[in-house]
Amino acid sequence: MKKIFLILGVIILLTSFVFLKFDVFSFPSNFVRSISNNITANLNSISSYSNDKISIISNISNILKENEALKNENEDLIYKINSITEKNKENEIVNESMNFVKNYNYKFAKILTINKEIDNTITINIGKKDGIDVGYPVIFKNGFLIGKIKQVNDNSSVVLLTIDKSSEVAATVSGYDHSIGIINGNYGLNFKLNYVSIKEPIRNDDVVVTSGIENNVPSGLIIGKISKVEYKPSDFFQDVTVSPVIPFENFRVVSVIMPN
Repeated sequence: MKKIFLILGVIILLTSFVFLKFDVFSFPSNFVRSISNNITANLNSISSYSNDKISIISNISNILKENEALKNENEDLIYKINSITEKNKENEIVNESMNFVKNYNYKFAKILTINKEIDNTITINIGKKDGIDVGYPVIFKNGFLIGKIKQVNDNSSVVLLTIDKSSEVAATVSGYDHSIGIINGNYGLNFKLNYVSIKEPIRNDDVVVTSGIENNVPSGLIIGKISKVEYKPSDFFQDVTVSPVIPFENFRVVSVIMPN
């Protein structure tokens, strides 16, 4: 029995020596530590990746906000530039008009709306309070007649353009000392000079102006140029087409001629 215990004791001593010599007990600890380190490294990597993604998303959001702010600033700048441009154009028109209208009692007016596609009218920003009345001629720049006042409100007026077929203006050819016909609009495109006798020696490129026989409409306001003349020897009147000399889309500021 003592021999068995002795053998077991020797075995235990040898085993302990081997474990201590080769650091066998450190293996589980190292294994666990290795796994823990790998998990920690992976968690750190995931955390870093998530933070990078969050940072990218945050940067994109900031960039979008900055772009929106720049867009708004750009729109404001465009509006200001456009306002300055429009104001300069209005001033140019006023300056061009001054040499002509200074000989008349007049008022400048701004265009509020253009209704050419609907009924060939424009609305201006002066009315009864400014002394405006129905029938007053409305001109553009240096005496180009564009219409007559059709309707008057307290602070605005409706102008019927001369290109409307219901418009009528007593007209003559520049240089003539008498009225030779009536100008009517021709479906918003040009004019017809009606009731012109075949005895009147008119021709293409003659300038058609107001004759001055209408109340409150002075003579010499430019309407257009003759672009076509037709008639037969058996006719009483000539078929005369008159073309506008100014575009009817670019009005900004007009003048209303008033009685003296």
